[in-house]
Amino acid sequence: MHSFDEVKEEEEEDLPPPPPTFSEEELSAEKIKGYKEGYAKAQEDEKAGRDQAIATTLSRIASNISPLVIAETEREKRFEQEAVHLVQHIFKTLYPHYASKCGFEELKSTLNEVLENNRTETTIQIYVAQNMLEGITTHLNSLSASQANLSFEVSADPTLEDTACRLSWKEGGASHNPEKIALSIQKILVQELEHDGFTVDSEEKDAAHLTNEIKDDIVDDSAHEELQAQPDAPDNQGEIE
Repeated sequence: MHSFDEVKEEEEEDLPPPPPTFSEEELSAEKIKGYKEGYAKAQEDEKAGRDQAIATTLSRIASNISPLVIAETEREKRFEQEAVHLVQHIFKTLYPHYASKCGFEELKSTLNEVLENNRTETTIQIYVAQNMLEGITTHLNSLSASQANLSFEVSADPTLEDTACRLSWKEGGASHNPEKIALSIQKILVQELEHDGFTVDSEEKDAAHLTNEIKDDIVDDSAHEELQAQPDAPDNQGEIE
C-alpha cells in the first residue's frame, strides 16, 4: 500500500529557501552606502587621472624649459657684452675730445679745490707739465690776488704730461692724472669683456697701445680744433677765465 504522506514530505524538502527580506531602512542604508562608495571611488579615479596629467605636463615642461633657459642666459650674456663693448668704443671716442676741450679747465678746477681745502698749509708745491707751466702760473697768481692765505710754488716736472699734476705739502699730497684714469677705465672694460668670453683685439688689451691711442686722438682732436679756430684765437690751454 502506497503512502501519499511520505511523497508530500519529500517534495517539501526539495523547495528552495525563501528569499531574504529587508526593511525599508535597511534598503535605504545600503543605497546610501553604495552611493558613497561609488562617489569615493570616482573621486580617487579622477584625482589619479589629474595627478597623472599634471605629472605628464610637468615632465614636458622640464624637457622643454632647459633649452629656453640656456638660450636666455646666452642672450643676456651677449647683451651685456655688446653693452660693455659699446661703452668702450664711446669712451675711446669721447675722452680725447673731452681732454682736448676741458682738460685745462679741469686741471684749474682741481688745483683750486686742493688749495681751498689746504689754506692752513705754509706752502704747497705744485708740479705740472712743461707746456702747462705758464698757463697754470698765470691762473694761480690771479687766484692768489683775489684770495688771501694761498701759499704755493709752481714748477715743471718732465715726468708729467698734458693736464696731469702733482701736489705736495708738509703733511700730505695729491695727484691728478686724467690719462691714467682713462687708461684704467679702458682696462676695466677690456677685463670685463674677457671675463665674459668676448673676443678682444690684442691691441685693445695692450696698455701702451691704449695710452698712445688716447694721446694720438687728443693730438688729432686738438689739431682739428686749431684748424677751425680763427688766426688770432688764443691758445685754449693758456686761456684764463
